[in-house]
Amino acid sequence: MFAGVARHGGLQDAQAAVDDEVWTAAASIWNDPADTFSEDEEFDPEAPWWTWEHFSVVTIRYYSSSLISMVNEVYQFTGGAHGMTLHTSMNLTVGKNGAIAFTIDEMFKKGTGWEKAISDYVIRDLKARGADWVVSGEVREVPSERMNRFTVSPAGIDLIFGPYEMGSYAQGTWMVLVPWSACSGLVDPAGPVAVIAEAASGR
Repeated sequence: MFAGVARHGGLQDAQAAVDDEVWTAAASIWNDPADTFSEDEEFDPEAPWWTWEHFSVVTIRYYSSSLISMVNEVYQFTGGAHGMTLHTSMNLTVGKNGAIAFTIDEMFKKGTGWEKAISDYVIRDLKARGADWVVSGEVREVPSERMNRFTVSPAGIDLIFGPYEMGSYAQGTWMVLVPWSACSGLVDPAGPVAVIAEAASGR
């Protein structure tokens, strides 16, 4: 996915992260045990008549010499009513000597209440757009542990919520863009996204 990895330790690590993410997602289906409760006594994932689908597409959402943000979209179908679309994200600070993954909490200053600020923004956005579980009141907040699928760009933070998380399967995946303007005063000036956030706010 990345050219010139042999000459750049950071890109080597980024490529390794992509490879690991893609093959881990695929292995999750290979390692599924046989369905012992199936009415078909000959149930066998290795049988020629038994089919499954797995697609994995990694997209670079932001790339610079110091930061790479990517999302892996996975579609799996192993039988049943429908397949399932899943997402994982990879966010890395990059240098010639290597790359380091960072989480959403590392982007913000501790004790600023960023969790509530982001949660409130997401709920307002999804309610306005008609996400079933938010409109019904079943989902009233977004815990920080459910903010672990995200990408960053000059536009802001894209949070990704899969089918059934914020609404019915028919509504699919929800993505919420939280602009940097909504994160004013919350971003850690020494954190991994400070340069992007400051540039977006004109600083």
